[in-house]
Amino acid sequence: MGYSSTSKPCCLLSKILWAVLILQLAAGVKSFSLGDLFGSDEDQQTGNVTSVDEYGSFMVKTMQALRYLEIAPEQAGLGSNEISVPYGNSSYALVRRDGLNSLYVAFQDNELGNDTENWATNTQQVPFLHDFVYTAEAPAAVVSTFSQLVFGTTSPGAAPSPSPRPSGPLTQAIETVMAGERILWVTCTGKGPSGGLAVLCGLAAALHFPRTSVDVITFATPWQGFNPQLAWSFDRLISLYYFWPFDPAQTLALPANTTGLLGGELNREVKQVANGLKEQITAEEVLKSAVTIPNLPASLPEGATELEESNVQFPEGDYDTLVQACYDSFANQTYGGTPTCFAGSPKINNLTSWAPAPSLPPPGQLPPESSCPPIICRTLPYLDMSCTAFMFDNNATSTMAPPSLGGLPFLEVQDQTTSGDAIVAWNDTSKEAIFLFKFTEESRDWAANTLAYKTDNFRYLLDEDFPAAAEITAASEDPQVHAGFFFQFQSLLDEGDETKLNLTTALNQLNGGQTPLFIAVSGFSLGGALSELAAVWASYKWPRAHILVATQGAPKVGNEDFVTLYKATAGVAWRFQFNLDEVPAIPPLAGYRTTREPIWITREGTDGPFYVLLEPRPEMDLGITTWYDHWCEALYIPVLRDALAVAVPNWVYAAPAAERD
Repeated sequence: MGYSSTSKPCCLLSKILWAVLILQLAAGVKSFSLGDLFGSDEDQQTGNVTSVDEYGSFMVKTMQALRYLEIAPEQAGLGSNEISVPYGNSSYALVRRDGLNSLYVAFQDNELGNDTENWATNTQQVPFLHDFVYTAEAPAAVVSTFSQLVFGTTSPGAAPSPSPRPSGPLTQAIETVMAGERILWVTCTGKGPSGGLAVLCGLAAALHFPRTSVDVITFATPWQGFNPQLAWSFDRLISLYYFWPFDPAQTLALPANTTGLLGGELNREVKQVANGLKEQITAEEVLKSAVTIPNLPASLPEGATELEESNVQFPEGDYDTLVQACYDSFANQTYGGTPTCFAGSPKINNLTSWAPAPSLPPPGQLPPESSCPPIICRTLPYLDMSCTAFMFDNNATSTMAPPSLGGLPFLEVQDQTTSGDAIVAWNDTSKEAIFLFKFTEESRDWAANTLAYKTDNFRYLLDEDFPAAAEITAASEDPQVHAGFFFQFQSLLDEGDETKLNLTTALNQLNGGQTPLFIAVSGFSLGGALSELAAVWASYKWPRAHILVATQGAPKVGNEDFVTLYKATAGVAWRFQFNLDEVPAIPPLAGYRTTREPIWITREGTDGPFYVLLEPRPEMDLGITTWYDHWCEALYIPVLRDALAVAVPNWVYAAPAAERD
């Protein structure tokens, strides 16, 4: 919803349009495939590949991990940007400032041993997770080694005591190489048993640096001993991960010195490694397993996967009257002073099955309150932008820039045919590109929403624009996406009209053609769906950039194979859902999946506190959902601004691993 009451779509209209959609599908509406124009997979020609970048982010991020895992400390020669932290008899952690605002930690442990039976039977709680999920456990040998590196002791506080401030040699090395520089991205990597240290490194970084996104890349690392609670924590906190099943030293022809693996020129040695890596990644089921977390619990507690209508208290009064009253309360409000309008939002009578624990072992294990809580602190600025930036006059003569952009230079990209609308902004300090996609507002947006048949056009677009990566893209098998969302996103890439801006030309105008180091993508409603398509596209366009995606009230975008492609390229989307918002439940058709488990913002009754619950909302009949809750500036953003913590649901602490197909 926006500020003007004339722009609000009616909830009845949405249901009518969905009925029209179902009739269209019954009549046999068929998608038009770009493959008819571009040809089959076999027809795609990769041409003369000159850089690893042309293979896409899969390859770039994995090659980067290999570079730091296989390099001997004495070969690095990178001065103050890099420190080797020795420990034990012959092990070390390589700590590197990997460019602006980026930290890389690679573990080479030669003493943990690959005794998976011992890993599985000798476990202990992870001290630094005591105030997040206190029951999270990992192999004792891994916890002890990591604790020594980070805290300077093998037992930094026994449960349930909180961990002391990190002061070990790894922590000191990080402080030295970063020299007070803000950290926006951390990557932790390791192979074999060392990958267990990388898993803990990622979790620790996500909690210790709440404004930071974290990637974890491991090779041939056993998962035995990491219990479901640790797996759940990993799923909730880590931005991108690859669990590659192969040992690169045994399967790839690595050069004696790996420092050149990400050089500008694709020489013979590098190409040999790249081809071997491509062969490993494209093997059957490898990519899907690499982006699947082992031992993960079910998404919701057993016996409480559905919300019944009898558990919902609906608001009294006429819907339109409640909406208008809330719009009227916006009069004379300044940015940041937006009122909240909860009168029209349904209430859940009993939240017990999904709520945080009412009491836990002392000193209390719920995530502590903070002015910068994990996940929220990292995503809120972009959620605010994608909600409010389109509510101001952004035309060429405007002197009023969206306050949420904080003075950043920006351009608006529009397509009149599809009603596609995006804002492109540039932060020159952090070399960050920001792509914001507009919410559903105009009648043509509703047409896009109802074209809900799935199409493989998105994959063909990627294959056409990035042909060298086509074989790797195919490892996700058959990614299909919502046709309406695809066509609107595609219109914002259109290069056919030189007089019209597209996403790429807008960014080039803003930054003079610089390559972004970081990319943030955000959207509300329809904009959230376009954000997920944009994130995958951006990962191919700028494969060395780190990508953050934050959406609110977004519908589902594609099928299970699209989810695999998305997780392998963009990582995870922080998907927020408010209470009983109708839009995240659509399309209500078989085959659509969310790219990750959403975060549910809700409360119990009318007076209970709002929780930012790190779980998806339970399944429910579409008739229980409401358009009223689909309101970013009155509901989503105010609650997130006031939130001091994310909430761990009580059922997680003892949840067993889910049965997987």
